[in-house]
Amino acid sequence: MKRILVLGLVCAFGGFRLQVVCAQQDCPRWEQVQGDGNIRYGHVMAYDRARSVFVITGGAAIANGPYSTEWTMEWNGADFLVRDYYLPFATEDCAITYDAAHGITLLVGTHLPFSILLDPRTWIWNGISWTPHDSPGFSVHGAPAMAFDGRRNVVVLFGGYANPPDIYSGSPVLNDTWEWNGTSWHLVAQNGPSPRYASAMAYDSARGVTVLFGGVYADAGTWEWDGITWTLRAMTGPAPRHAHAMVFDERAKVTVLFGGYLGNLGSSPLGDTWVWNGEEWSQLNIAGPSPRAYHQMAFDNDRGITVLDGGYPATGMNNYNGPDWALTLCPPDTDGDGVPDDEDACPDSDLSANLSIGGCDTGLSSKMVANGCTMADEVKQCADRAANHGDFVSCVSAASGHWLADNLIAQSAKGAVMRCAAHAVIPSEIQEKAKGSGRHVR
Repeated sequence: MKRILVLGLVCAFGGFRLQVVCAQQDCPRWEQVQGDGNIRYGHVMAYDRARSVFVITGGAAIANGPYSTEWTMEWNGADFLVRDYYLPFATEDCAITYDAAHGITLLVGTHLPFSILLDPRTWIWNGISWTPHDSPGFSVHGAPAMAFDGRRNVVVLFGGYANPPDIYSGSPVLNDTWEWNGTSWHLVAQNGPSPRYASAMAYDSARGVTVLFGGVYADAGTWEWDGITWTLRAMTGPAPRHAHAMVFDERAKVTVLFGGYLGNLGSSPLGDTWVWNGEEWSQLNIAGPSPRAYHQMAFDNDRGITVLDGGYPATGMNNYNGPDWALTLCPPDTDGDGVPDDEDACPDSDLSANLSIGGCDTGLSSKMVANGCTMADEVKQCADRAANHGDFVSCVSAASGHWLADNLIAQSAKGAVMRCAAHAVIPSEIQEKAKGSGRHVR
């Protein structure tokens, strides 16, 4: 685990009634948060990033849960609102994702009303109501994997099972790949990963690929889809499983996997957390949710956390696993200064212990400034921006004035800084710029 450097930053996850001082917390960490009152398993959940709400529907109620499985709810992290009822007739074998390109939530794999048959239609939630949509050629898919590809602005769907839904006695298991372009589904591949259902998929926006893992009848392979070809990327990592959940953490730039049932048709729930960085899997040995399967996870883009909801507990339906959970990962920190790259004005800081200017040792320590840069970084920025030596000295003077005002250096130290700046060897960047402009260089 890595302790973040104290810089006085505060992260307020106000919607979850959870407030932490980032600088005083370790990451990664799972934390219990106030849930939505939604007690169920096998449901579906997606995060509508345009409206900053979780859309939740389907599944089976657990132990006198207060809501019918057909309720559609939206949860903003603090309060939840029942938005629709009985449409669509959802089950525990659905897949859902938010289509950010078209501002809608897609749902497939529902059942026809009062029937064991799957509904071949795609259901679209616009934030107000559900609308069924027929796409020519798109067949029924039970328990498929689905994710939104933000680079190509399409929804990717893989596998599942077909009618009849008696999956244990011969229902065809699928390995076709479909893409939704905003108006219809199109078959784009019929090879690649083996047929499977109850797998999980997440879109890695950092690398522009969709990651697939697990499922009934799947092995330990990790697959990636680039929009043209499926590629087997790894055969090591998490144990084979199904009914697990995966999301891509857009702040930490890794795919997160949690739980599921061990093996293809096993019933032993898992409680392990894994991350995939595009090259290998790593298990996070941190305390968190109890073992479960048929739970849901979605990434909250506004708060930078992964939220887990519901699931089937190890001891059966009469013992629910507890409230919802939030996972906070350590975001990338290229220079290792304790400031995440997405908050760091200098993600490749000069972390030299002493402050040296153009070969002149000031005798000072190079301290961190408030924006994630070091004093040495600011001197380098002066060199990069200056057109000549005079500009460089003026820039260093302004920077040292800020350091003095912020009590990073004393008045006597400012004099040492300026003496070094005045007598320093001219940085090569300034010399080259001056030559190009025809200016005199000292």
